[in-house]
Amino acid sequence: MDSRELTAQLFSRNDWYARTARRLVQEDLNTKSLPEDFGIEFARMAGALKNASQALRWLWAAHALDVAGPSILESLLKHEDDVLRSWLIQFSTEEAGKPKLSAETLLKLAQTDPSPTVRLALASALPNLDTKTVWEVASALAIRGEDKDDRFLPKMIWFGIARVIEQDWVRGLALAEKTPLPSLADSIRWFAGKSAEGREALVKTLKTPRDLKLLAFSLKDEAVVKMPLAWPQVRSDLSDQSDLVRQLSALFGDQTVLSEMRALLADTAKPLPQRRAAFDLLKRTGDAESTPIFMKLLDEPALTTAVIPLLSRSNDPKTASALMERFDRIDAADRIAALGVLTSRAELAKPLLEAVKAGSFDKKHLSSLQIRQMRNLNHAEINTLLDATWGKVNESSAAAKASIAKLKKAYESAPLWAFNAKSGEQTFQQFCAVCHAMGGVGGKLGPDLAGSWRNGLDYFLENIIDPNAVVGDNFQLHVLTKKDGSVVSGVIEQETDTAITARTVTESVVISKADLKERQKMPVSIMPPGLLEALPERRALELLKFLLSKRD
Repeated sequence: MDSRELTAQLFSRNDWYARTARRLVQEDLNTKSLPEDFGIEFARMAGALKNASQALRWLWAAHALDVAGPSILESLLKHEDDVLRSWLIQFSTEEAGKPKLSAETLLKLAQTDPSPTVRLALASALPNLDTKTVWEVASALAIRGEDKDDRFLPKMIWFGIARVIEQDWVRGLALAEKTPLPSLADSIRWFAGKSAEGREALVKTLKTPRDLKLLAFSLKDEAVVKMPLAWPQVRSDLSDQSDLVRQLSALFGDQTVLSEMRALLADTAKPLPQRRAAFDLLKRTGDAESTPIFMKLLDEPALTTAVIPLLSRSNDPKTASALMERFDRIDAADRIAALGVLTSRAELAKPLLEAVKAGSFDKKHLSSLQIRQMRNLNHAEINTLLDATWGKVNESSAAAKASIAKLKKAYESAPLWAFNAKSGEQTFQQFCAVCHAMGGVGGKLGPDLAGSWRNGLDYFLENIIDPNAVVGDNFQLHVLTKKDGSVVSGVIEQETDTAITARTVTESVVISKADLKERQKMPVSIMPPGLLEALPERRALELLKFLLSKRD
């Protein structure tokens, strides 16, 4: 068929004919084989279209051939079919900054068109319009109260106006005040609360508890922000909303409110819910003056778990002493949090390592993660103490780091529901149980892993993939050569003046020092590297799932 015959098929009752003809005509256009007057003839067809179906097929073809001028588009906008009108808007505005319909036409449609389908097309076009037209069309759409319960329109209007609203917060907030679309108003106010300029304008408009909640929500990821100039007056005007006003005042750094919260938290006679609220506020604001009060909360069981992580704000060595004194009395999860605090600052890590060196704090509580964390403090005295109390710390090789990253990504992106932890337990029994116990059952060459799930994914990946990165004294490989030429490789369980007890993978061996020819302390772990890499990925992920499964 030639182009004119193909054009006739655009209106065939057979959809496949129509679609194929449209494609072939477009291909002819791309190969420049269409007659010179084809576009003019095709455009004229718009006046003879009989129904919406024909009009829509013509429009799709006209768009593909780029023969629909503004006058034809304007005339088709009068068509009664709203789907056709919405396609017209889409095709007329899809190229940013080059609309084929005038701003006046778009505004009139926003003001008068009765179809939500058309209004949705207009809202979808907003990102491609100039700033002036965006404001005019969005404002017209925003006052269409019939759309207040629409699933899409309020949000689409917001997406369109969001890119220009920062240029005129006053106008945007005035629109939020005027619009009958609650979702749009909430989005504007929430966004205003996220920037200093927006907050300055927003605070002047606050009237209701909902307004205050939106401002608080917009600041949910902030600790302290600069107080807007108008806030003191608003605080006075909305004093009946005391809880919300107090919360926002604290976020704005109001020292009067923060002082009240400290006093409330410190008063053990006050109801626990009130003290918790004060605690949450002081925690969120990062109030440094609250740290001495937090120290006292360590002995209040209802608040101990919540307060331990906050002690990392302290640089007082007494904080380290307080945590170590209570270490044996707190549960396993709190112990991990306490170790996180103790290794977070040099001022806290130093007392910890000194206690380990003196034997008053059992170094078995420290994992490779905590050791690495202290090493990362880059503090000369801490590094010296680490060398003396823990042993050699090596950086992971590039290959090991790559393997860790690869498996971490695989584990975090895998549908873990599809992986069987029971199969992971079988892998554990096959490869790990010879050295490691789980809840007292298994080997004793390595640490019991029953509570290690609390340490998280990174702990297992680092220790399994690169066991030589952090090698504790208790798990460094010792090679003992006897005078008879035999060699025993293992870790030192016990040593006296006359004998060494070495644990191998299979047993404990007592060696008399009189029979010992040579002993070497190797800078590597007895655990061989490459265990996870040697497993099929599914088995590796199942093993990790088993190791990370919560158990008592």
